[in-house]
Order: sequence, then C-alpha cells, then structure tokens
Amino acid sequence: MRAARLATPADLSDVVQLLNDAADRLADRGVDQWRRGWMTADRMRKMIAKGETFIVEDDGKAVATFSLSTIPDPDFWTPEEQSDPALYLAKLARDKDSQGVGEWALNWALRHAARSGYNRVRLDAWASNHDLHEYYRSRGWRHLRTMLVPGRKSGALFEKCTERETMISTVVRHAPPPDSPSVATDLPTTWYEPRGATVRGVAPFLTEDHAIMIRPGEERGLWHDGQAWRLSAPPGWSDEYAAYVVEWPDLAACRPDAYVIRWAPEAQSLVLAVADSQPS
Repeated sequence: MRAARLATPADLSDVVQLLNDAADRLADRGVDQWRRGWMTADRMRKMIAKGETFIVEDDGKAVATFSLSTIPDPDFWTPEEQSDPALYLAKLARDKDSQGVGEWALNWALRHAARSGYNRVRLDAWASNHDLHEYYRSRGWRHLRTMLVPGRKSGALFEKCTERETMISTVVRHAPPPDSPSVATDLPTTWYEPRGATVRGVAPFLTEDHAIMIRPGEERGLWHDGQAWRLSAPPGWSDEYAAYVVEWPDLAACRPDAYVIRWAPEAQSLVLAVADSQPS
C-alpha cells in the first residue's frame, strides 16, 4: 500500500538519504541541480519541524519525499500570483528503484491541495534541466515562464490547477410511509441517487445492476482502478468489495482519479470532491 504523510523526526535519515541519492544520480548524468551531499541532517531537521516535509512509503519503506509550503518565493512569483491561494512544491526526490512514484507524489499533492482549499500547486524547477521541464509538461503542468535571477539557478515556473468539487445530477428519493407494505426496514427517510448511474456489487453485496444510494451524512469513495470505476463498499468493508460502475454519465467528464461522493446541502446536490489518497 502506497501512502504519503507528514515526515516526523524519526524519518530524518530517510529523507536526507532520498535527497542526497537523487543528487548523486543527477551529478552522474552531468546535471548540476543539486550538489552531492547538499542536504544535511541539521538543515532537514528544521524543515521537518515546520511541518512542510512529506514522505511517501510503499508497505512501510520510504520511497520518495517532497515539501509543500504556502509561502511563495518572492524572487520568482509576482505579487498578484502570491495573492492567489496555492501550495508550492519543492525537493521532490524518489528512490532509484521506485518507478512512477514521482508522478504519484505529484498527483497526491494536487489532491491534498484541493482538499485543503487551494486552487493550484506551483513549483520552480532548475532552469537548465530541460528533461525535467518536459517531464512536467507531459503530465499536464503549465510552464508559465523561466526567470533569470542573479545568484539563482532555479526559475522555470510551472503550475497545475486543482479540481475541487464537481456537482453531479441527483435524484432525491423518499421512503414510502412506514405503514406501506413495500417499505424496507433499513431504508433511511431520504437518500440520494446519482442520475442515470448503476453499479454491480461484489458478493455478498447485490451482484445485479442497481442504483447507487447515498445516505445523508455518508461519504463513499470513488476511484478508477485502471480498468473501471469503483465505488467503495459500506463502512467496515475493505476495498476488494468495492462495486463496479456499470453506467454513470457524469463520470465522462472526470479524469481517472480518486474522489469522495457526498450530499452537499448548500448545493442541494451530490458532489464529487478530490480525495487525499487512492486505493492501491
């Protein structure tokens, strides 16, 4: 299971090693982005204490690190940009054997920013590392400009907007009167169904196509597993029991990501909100 979390003092040596190992690999390729041994324990200890350093683990093994800050670098970002709610990503490094974890970390940062109320994630990349610039472009990051600031070798500025909440077509259902012979004893008084959406459950849940029921105050996870959209099972059940989406017109406009579906009273609609994490 892959997960990201805030780094603690206990992660100090792992974070320092990830950053210095990445510096060694860059130097071996002739890239002068980070000098060998550039990150020290004393320096990183202060960064971890600020609560801005994150670590990514695969089954308990540290495989990547990055930082997220609310403070823009005034050398690079204009006063207007600084006034826009954003998180600033830096010091992204991965284990040499963990392919794909860098992109996973970028996507996690975007989800985290969205859930925290930020409109976008920004970063300044090393100005001369053109392979890195192409890496970001190919993953949907927008290159704003490259700043040439005396004494600074970074300055290739990128940003990517977050997706926060999307309203979806909703049908409001009400239970029959209590004395109705058709009423089920476990039905809530009111529930919400995404319009035109059907799922197929995994035993012991209903394995025939059926509508989705979202109860008041309930949140259900929704994600794409690479082949199909999945809707989480009720609380207490693991993700292997997640239902398969058979039809759901609103999902055609959604990128394959992880979401939470819930009823939003202020919008009088079901909404999809970007989730912090995605099942592995």
